[in-house]
Amino acid sequence: MQASARRLGTRVRNWPPWLIVALGLGYEIPLCAADRALPGELSLTLFYLLGPVFAAWAGGARPGLALAGLTALLAFTADLAHLGNDPELRSVLIWNGLTRLILFCAAVWSVARAAQFTRTLGKLVDAGTAELKREVERHKLTWERISIREAYLRALFDRAPVLLISTNPSGVVAVEEGSGFRALGVQPGQNLERRLDDAYHAYPELLANLKRALAGEEFTAITSIGSLAFDCAFTAPRSPAGTPNGCVAVGTNITERRRLEREIVEISDREQARIGQDLHDGLCQRLVSLAFDASTLRENLRQRGALDPRRLANIEVNLDAAITEARQLSRGLFPIRLEFEGLAPALDDLARNTRTRFGIECDFDCSHPPTIKNAAIATHLYRIAQEAVTNAIKHARPTQITIELAATAGALCLRIGDNGCGATPDPDGRESGLGLHIMKYRANAIGASLAVDRGAENGTVVACVLPLSS
Repeated sequence: MQASARRLGTRVRNWPPWLIVALGLGYEIPLCAADRALPGELSLTLFYLLGPVFAAWAGGARPGLALAGLTALLAFTADLAHLGNDPELRSVLIWNGLTRLILFCAAVWSVARAAQFTRTLGKLVDAGTAELKREVERHKLTWERISIREAYLRALFDRAPVLLISTNPSGVVAVEEGSGFRALGVQPGQNLERRLDDAYHAYPELLANLKRALAGEEFTAITSIGSLAFDCAFTAPRSPAGTPNGCVAVGTNITERRRLEREIVEISDREQARIGQDLHDGLCQRLVSLAFDASTLRENLRQRGALDPRRLANIEVNLDAAITEARQLSRGLFPIRLEFEGLAPALDDLARNTRTRFGIECDFDCSHPPTIKNAAIATHLYRIAQEAVTNAIKHARPTQITIELAATAGALCLRIGDNGCGATPDPDGRESGLGLHIMKYRANAIGASLAVDRGAENGTVVACVLPLSS
């Protein structure tokens, strides 16, 4: 109904001005005839006003004013018909006619301006409504896209072994998603609107890392959460002013991966021990037997004078060298002193074998040998030192290597330094190479920290720090 009225009004306003004035006169002339026929006391001024008002609304001020003048004239003629030729009332009649003309013109001007304002306002409203509709459609489309992406992300977090935690600047949990929580027996979202201390007090390592991120620090860390291990990235979104605006943590469950890595390292250690034992008990014994036979044969031939014994002496020397090298390989693969005497004697043996095999000055420094009762920890520390020495010889071309073992306040520190060409970190700041990765894994496996840095002057320093409480 309202739309039909608006369409009719638009159609009438599109008529030409002369047609609007003609229609107005078509209304005013019969009204004037009726007014002339009615008694003189009855005033039809308001009815006369309807025509000019319609013309002003439909065509604007000009047709309205034109019709107002004609209508005032028609009303004046009707008044003349009622008064006759009475000269005493003619001045009153003229005054009434002028007043009616002014009233009609004022009403027409007001209606024309009001109609113009209404049309302008209607156009603005229509334009605003159209823009609002377009904006609603854009928002609807954007919301649909966001909903689809949210569904994808939710499906990812529901199925992938990950967790996502986000807080506001006050440390209140705002987002908690991911199937990683279900692996902990926690329903994602149950800690929403809770403070970090209340939500994660049962996981002190996670809580400590979240507080670091909340303070503005960005880092990655393998974090123990309950019985599981997560490779987490912690970041702190910042406000336009640059201040921390909460924190975000995204973690991937690597418990199974770490278990497999641990099994691989254990298998590698067992295989190295087996090969070393085989070398020591098999090859070395055979070489020793051959060396003894060669020595006996050389002595017999020397007594008989049947053959120049120098050839056999050369064979004996080569066999002794092979025996020495086989023993050194055996000790590297299976450090017997580590098993029976402890870490410090094994590291001293490592330094001595390095000097013998590679001709590099390698010293071991341990003024107060610590006691490590856990054989697995001692093995991991020995392998870290062995790998650091091997990496230095292969990549740094040093002339001197130092192995230090010391018990400091509350921690055991193993330090391997060389004077070679120095460590070369990756562009992202992480160490490269399988050897360094294995060293880092071994350190994490025993609860120690591993740092690979450049030396004070040159070379590389590998430092492994193990808290004694562990």
